[in-house]
Amino acid sequence: MLEQIEPSTVSIIVFRPTKGTEMETVAPPSCEDLATVIKKAKQIHRRTPVILGMMRPRDNPETDSWMGRRIALEKAAVDAGVDGVERPHPATLGYLFYSGFDVLKLPACGVLPRDYEERIKPVVLHPGEYVAMWE
Repeated sequence: MLEQIEPSTVSIIVFRPTKGTEMETVAPPSCEDLATVIKKAKQIHRRTPVILGMMRPRDNPETDSWMGRRIALEKAAVDAGVDGVERPHPATLGYLFYSGFDVLKLPACGVLPRDYEERIKPVVLHPGEYVAMWE
């Protein structure tokens, strides 16, 4: 069924437990789970960009490692072949630069169809410029 749908972009959002809800004690997906979902989405929609959307767990200093859950999820998404990351952590941007990726900052929030990206004039980032642009 999903194979019959041809979206312009696929946005992967990651379950995020929220305090005060019935789901607050449910563990979020692992990095491996996220990578599996991204790879499957790219397999189903071969010509469609797959991005990591903004909704994903953030760091919890009491339980997360020094690397942080957010950075680990974003790195796993990049390693799984995601085509974009909505509002990446500065450490993720550093990883992208180090890995040889071209990094574009789109002056927008949310998922945009590919044909709109040219209309909003993406900014090409270079190493050293990226931290201040996302703070």
